[in-house]
Amino acid sequence: MKQYKKIFAYILIIFSLFTVVFAKEKETPVEEEINLEDGFYRIPIKLWHAIDNKESMGNKALSQTAEIEVKDKEANLYIGSDKMEYMSIIASLVNVYFEKADGKYYQAEPGCFELEVPKENYKRPEVFRTSLINQNDFTKVYIDPKVEPMGDEPIRARIKLDFDKLEKIDEKDAKLIHKFKNGAKKKEFSKDESGEVQNKNLIINYDKDTFAEEFTFYGNKLSGEEADNYSKNFDKLDQVNVFKIEFLGPLKEISGNEESIQSTRKKIKTEKEFTLKIPLINFKKEDNLELYDMTGGEKKKLEFKINGEHLETRVKNPGVYLVVKTKDANAIPENTNAVNNSGANSVNNKASTKTERAKSFMTTAKKLKSKNVANSTSGNNSANSTLTSKVASTSAVNTSSESSLQKQMTFAKQGGQNTSGKSNIPNTNTEKAEDVEEIKERESAGIIFFIILIFITLNAVAIIFIKKNFKDIRDMKDEIIFLGGLKKNEK
Repeated sequence: MKQYKKIFAYILIIFSLFTVVFAKEKETPVEEEINLEDGFYRIPIKLWHAIDNKESMGNKALSQTAEIEVKDKEANLYIGSDKMEYMSIIASLVNVYFEKADGKYYQAEPGCFELEVPKENYKRPEVFRTSLINQNDFTKVYIDPKVEPMGDEPIRARIKLDFDKLEKIDEKDAKLIHKFKNGAKKKEFSKDESGEVQNKNLIINYDKDTFAEEFTFYGNKLSGEEADNYSKNFDKLDQVNVFKIEFLGPLKEISGNEESIQSTRKKIKTEKEFTLKIPLINFKKEDNLELYDMTGGEKKKLEFKINGEHLETRVKNPGVYLVVKTKDANAIPENTNAVNNSGANSVNNKASTKTERAKSFMTTAKKLKSKNVANSTSGNNSANSTLTSKVASTSAVNTSSESSLQKQMTFAKQGGQNTSGKSNIPNTNTEKAEDVEEIKERESAGIIFFIILIFITLNAVAIIFIKKNFKDIRDMKDEIIFLGGLKKNEK
């Protein structure tokens, strides 16, 4: 009974700990009066990990000094976005969401759209502004650093403000505030304008009246089980790259409880066709390529053309598109004939090899010669001569084993002596020399066999390792190429 009480007590303790941790995680910030006099301030800032006590990976995309503007006990925080490089990809913050007193995360207002990023026609914001509800060191945030390998979902993090090093400055020295107020404004969306948008090396070109409202373009190369579900519709020998494109509406707030934040955004449909450009990645224009629209699970073949390093087509809807490198139809019969021919040739070659080995052995084998001795025991000599002839005949037929010939020669030596005491078998010294030579040949053959065995084993291990990890290695390289992170000579 005591054991049950102890177990029950342990369960209560663990439950209490989980309750405390959960309550701490769900704890919302308290809105407090800003205890600062009116004016402008400079403060050190860092992007901090959501849980661990260390800098976030995206901290390099944040200017390390923020500014605060205070007026009538109300304060606005201004943070700057800078360029960062990840896997040869230039990125920056495009959105920041700050947690407020109701526990929700609200988008900081972007400003000064003057930050240029390669491969993008539109400029990104350099400064973000949000209301400061207290003077806590840490504030929970969601960030979108636009570092493609991190995915499209906003990432949890914290903003760390060092109020111990807060410094009051003149308005003329408030560079971030000046940029936000006087910098370039975001270009207004107009359905009467054509344009080009790009995401992860996927490109969309559209004419006017294609979109009726503002949108953000998202393109992804699918992998893993999600990609396999589409690839299973093709031959196992086909190579399939799966792409998903979406047009989504703006994201103003995040509750913090979503399983997928992106799924909460409005899906924008197009009014007419647009041009879709899909990167070839590891394919070449000389390959036997096909393009399919698999939106909704229905397999529809599309026409396309190769334009530089992209496959170009006209489509009507966002969705899932597959680039398939098919096996060469003409290669199958050729390979089949090659296999059949190789099988027939293999049989002929084996027969030819056996014949050649037999001829080679007949050339190198020492034939036993019998000497005719005229005496009264000619009957015995005749028998010995007959035995010797049989041994020689047997050695010519048996091409696979010299040891068999050795045994027969030994037998002939024991029973094949004539009455004059002379032997018909070669002398002992010659036999010993041949035995030593045979041992050396066997030892050499053993060493060679051992070396070959090690070589085969190492290759087998390497092949098994490569096969086991080939998909991951290939996907990793494909992903880097897809994101534009490798130069042409590195592909």
